[in-house]
This record gives sequence, C-alpha cells and structure tokens, in this order.
Amino acid sequence: MKKLFTKAGWLAVAAVTITACGGGSASAVTGLTPEGLGCLKKGAPVASIPDKCDGVYDKVVKTTEEDMGDTYTQYAFYAGEQKVAEIPAYGENIDLLIVYAPGISTPDGVHPGMKVADLLAKPGVKALYQDGLEYELNGFRFRVDGLNEAGLQKMNDAYAKGAELVLEASDFEPEATVVSAYYVGD
Repeated sequence: MKKLFTKAGWLAVAAVTITACGGGSASAVTGLTPEGLGCLKKGAPVASIPDKCDGVYDKVVKTTEEDMGDTYTQYAFYAGEQKVAEIPAYGENIDLLIVYAPGISTPDGVHPGMKVADLLAKPGVKALYQDGLEYELNGFRFRVDGLNEAGLQKMNDAYAKGAELVLEASDFEPEATVVSAYYVGD
C-alpha cells in the first residue's frame, strides 16, 4: 500500500486541525490603549465587567479594600495564575485599569517585565515622583522597581529642590523592571 502522507505532511494536517478546532494559542489581547484592554473599557459601568474575557482573563477576584476611611471594590483579573490587571473601583464606572502581565504593552511597546534601561531609552519618557517613582510616556504611566542608592539620592535631591527628576539606567539595579502600566491621558 502506498503512503499518502509523509511524516511532515501528517504534522501539517495535525497543526491545521488543532488550530481550526481552537487548540492553537489563543489570540490574546496584547495592547493597552487609552480606551482600555479588551472588554475592560474606561468609562464602562463596573457592573458590566464580565466573569471572563477571551484572550485577556479567565477569572475575576473581587475584594473590599479601605483607603483613608473610604471603602472600594478591588477587581483583580487573572489568566490562570498570572495576574493580568486590576481595577480599583471607587465609583460606578471604570476609571483606572492597571496592567501587570508582561504580554500586554502600550502603543509605544512598553510592558510590565521590560527592563527599566529599555524604558529609559524611549524618546520622550519622563520621570515623576508625586506618589513614588513612576515614568510617563504619551499619557501612559509606569511603576518601576530596582532604584539603587545613587538613584534614591538623586530622587530625594530633586524633590527637595523642586527640580525635574532625571535618572539614568545606572541609577537602577541591572535587573530593574517595569512593574505595571496604566493610562492617565495627556
């Protein structure tokens, strides 16, 4: 009997079948935009948050938090064990969406897990030190970790003088990364 398919041919058929049946990798939402992330849209009612959002999260954990005497609901979104994002719901609508998943980036290509040195190489990035150290680029803000002693001293000096904070990659530990990203607007 004659072979109809080679080993490579069978693998190709299997790959097409798996993909067609949904067994391939999910088309994950990979972009945080000014409008939101997937089905999590800024301005949408908090009550409209679905239990699952294809390509974004498969579980929502709600907790009640307290902040300076006020209580609010914290929504944490997970894809498996990976924390994807969270929404601190202070009101009726989604005002703030904070992203933690490394696979989700801004239009400028900044994402959690990115090296701080790579963030600092982006044209137009600016350091902020109002509620801790953050960076801003085109309306998006990024929390970072890994500030070393020299960087901490620069930050304290700039704050004391009311001067613009300018940090370099050498002001961070070599493994310092972007921890989270969110949109605030221009």
